[in-house]
Formats: sequence, structure tokens, C-alpha cells
Amino acid sequence: YYPRSLMTHEGVAERLRRNTQQLSYTLDMYPTIRSILYGISGDVAGDFDDPNPLSDPDTAAAEGCLTGVDLTSVDIPKDRAVLATNLASSNMSMKRKDLKLYALITKDFALYLRKAVSIFPGLRQGKNNIYVLEFGSCTQSTTSFCMTNLSNKQTRYYLLKAVVWLTKKDNVFFGEDIQKSELVKTLVGKIGGEKAVKATKKAMKEEQTISTTM
Repeated sequence: YYPRSLMTHEGVAERLRRNTQQLSYTLDMYPTIRSILYGISGDVAGDFDDPNPLSDPDTAAAEGCLTGVDLTSVDIPKDRAVLATNLASSNMSMKRKDLKLYALITKDFALYLRKAVSIFPGLRQGKNNIYVLEFGSCTQSTTSFCMTNLSNKQTRYYLLKAVVWLTKKDNVFFGEDIQKSELVKTLVGKIGGEKAVKATKKAMKEEQTISTTM
């Protein structure tokens, strides 16, 4: 809850309302709350004294970091995709050293890779397997774990489009270091590799051409 009396202008409420209908990220919480506490919501967070520059997506991208954005200052696109990994927690414990969890997350699906030395029977997950996690009505089930595989061509195409968005040159949410990271390369390899990404880019351009001529 964010009282309107604390907002710098009415546009903040409109932006927050819209952004919360898009894909938000756990890492968005820090820069958003911080900007509210500093009273600069609705402006670029890097404008106040001694800022953490990573709340500004352009700066964060340039730093090559996975970070969130200030939801009061940045318009979240409908096709946003985010990345997740257990890098921090795996470095804190020797027991987790050999466990790698990678995910490409969209509004409807997540591509999830689990690499470990042992299976996880509780969630029916293997040692080195890729899964598609479904969101929405699926979460009402207590038996499916909302997991499916990549055999569905429509789902694969949807995830490839997310990769195209994530890796495009003018994407201010991710810098080149992230776009070319092991995390991204590994996930891309699991859904068809660079060849599939290039084919998806071509298909998306054709779709755009058709939609603009109709």
C-alpha cells in the first residue's frame, strides 16, 4: 500500500497500477521501496544524492548486473522477461555448491533448469533436467506441480520470443554481460540454441509486417 499523499504526482499512481499488472520481480522491491522512502518516486532514482545507481535500469544494464527497477519510475513492458539463479545462496553453503538453478521467467511461463548431484523426489525433479513451469489456473492443482515439458511448440516459441526480447541490443533492463552470460547461454541451448533464436526473430518480423499491413 502506497498512500497517495506521499506520491510526488498523480502519474505515480497510474504507473504503479499498470506495472503491477505486468511481470514484476522480487528485485524490484528494493529500488521501489527505497525511492518511496527518499520521496523521489516518479523520477529517475539516480537523481538524488549518493544513490545506488542500480535502481536506474540504464545504469544497471551497463554494470552487467541482475537487478530490479523502481516501479514508480520505470514503465514495465508487457513482454518483460526476467532471469533468476541461485548463485548467491550456492556460494554461502558447501552443500549447495554443486546445485545450480537457472530460470527464465515470463508472465505466463518459466523455463527452469535444475542441475544437481541428486534427484529431488518431493517435486519429481531429476539431476539435470529442464522444465516449463506454468502460472495461472495451474496453481490450483496440488498434484501437477505446474510442470510440463518443452514438447509443446507454442510454449517453446513463446519462450524463444522472451529470449529475443531479453537479448535485443536496445534492452535497457539487461546489459551485454548478462545477455552473453553462462546463465543465458545455458537456457538458450535448452530450447534450440542460437539457430532457434534467429528463426524466431525472423518469424516475429514477419508477424509484425503482416500486422502492420492489415
